Order: sequence, then structure tokens, then C-alpha cells
Amino acid sequence: MVVNSQHSQGVGLELFSQTKGTYQVNDPTVPLATAGLPFGDQIVNGSLQISVDRDGASLASGTIAIDPSLSLNDLVLSINSHPILGGYLTASVVDNSLNLIANSPSDTFGFAGDDSLILTALGLNTFFTGDKAYTFSVNAWVLNNPELVAAGQFDATGAHAVGDNRNALALAELEEAPVGPDGLTFGEAYQRLVTNLGLEAEEAATQETFFQGLVEQFTNMRDAVSGVSLDEELTNLVKFQRAYQAAARLVSVADELYQTLLALKK
Repeated sequence: MVVNSQHSQGVGLELFSQTKGTYQVNDPTVPLATAGLPFGDQIVNGSLQISVDRDGASLASGTIAIDPSLSLNDLVLSINSHPILGGYLTASVVDNSLNLIANSPSDTFGFAGDDSLILTALGLNTFFTGDKAYTFSVNAWVLNNPELVAAGQFDATGAHAVGDNRNALALAELEEAPVGPDGLTFGEAYQRLVTNLGLEAEEAATQETFFQGLVEQFTNMRDAVSGVSLDEELTNLVKFQRAYQAAARLVSVADELYQTLLALKK
């Protein structure tokens, strides 16, 4: 979000003739802060500057007041009814996102001075898209047209010089700037992430070894009580077989003796 916030303040070698936000609201009639935007809760009271060029030369510039209670429809109305910008730009809601288009094919526009974070929340002029690790990616318009990478910035008059790299330098400085609630830099945050992952992986391996040993211990205890020994069962089987054979032989001998006694009486 920090990178997107800084990138959205800048301007590339080319400006936009049309652009659409990468984030959608659930309902364009409800306040943006509660409309389901991934970073909607970050919007604060402030303003947004939009500058318009015609054939590469600065033409007009205007400021839009931003309030978290504004709905997407309210923002569209503010832009379209703006005394300056309304004549050069048309805002609309497309797929529940903010869509901006220059009224003239000779006109282009860019953004600056957004202290409300509205651009980041709507996904306008941002470098990255997504709000989770598995949805994180580089914005499609950056991949398709690197000329739109916002390396420069507008000046106070709405002009921008070719070769201006002020925004690129500001983006580079983010590497050592504290970000997030814990005040870590990107490098420190990455180092902490790698360290924590290593420690958690080591702990998981230790836990695996411990619980495997525990399972083996309980298995042995169970088998000692109710387990079956194949050697013991085979021994018992042989013993019972021999007893059966002995009993059968006893019956056979008794029968022979009885038959002999009967024969003597005759």
C-alpha cells in the first residue's frame, strides 16, 4: 500500500486518456470507507489534484475534496460537476469501479497531491494490484505500457518535465523508510519474515519428532496389553493341535479295546 500511495502521486512519460480503478465497491451508493474496498478504511479527509494536458502541454488543473463519507456516486458527481475538470473529464461507475476518460482525443490527464489516499483505495495510478499474497501482482497497464510508470511529478502549475525523476527517487527512498505499525523498513520486515519462517519450520520439525515418538510409545503400550504375537499364537496353535491329536488317539485306542472285549465274550 505504501508503494501504491507514493506511485499514485506521480506521472509517467505518458498521461492517461482513460483509466479505471482496479478495486470495486460493493455498492456505489454507500460511503467509500465501508463499501468493501480492500483499503477503504484508510481514506481520510483531504483532497486530490487532477491535471489535464492537451497535445502534451499543460491545460488545466483542479482539486477534488475527499471525505470518507463520500460514496462512489458522490465522487463521480464531484468530478463531473467540477467548474474546471468537468469540462475536460467524464467520470462514471463501470463494474463498480471509478472510470475516468478525457472528453477530447487531444487531452490526457494525471494525478497529484492526493493526501486522502483515495487513489490507493480505488486502485487508480497504482503500481500493484491485489490485497493478499495470492492476489498480489503488477498492474496490467504498467506491464502493457511502461511509459505510464510514474517516475515524475506535476509541479504547482500542473506541468511536468520530461526526465523528471522525483517520484522515482521518492519510491526508492521507501526502501529505508519505516512502514507499517511496527516502524520496520521493507528490508527489516523481510528479514523478520524469513527469520520467523525459519524458526517456525524448525519448531514444526521438532514437534513432528516429539509426537511421532509419543505415538510409537502409546502404540507399544497398547500392544503390550492387547496386541497379538504371531509366534505365541503359532505356539498355541501347535499345542492345541497336538492335544487334539492325542485326544483322538485316546478315543481310537479305547474303541479298539472295547472291540477286543466284545470279541472275547463271543
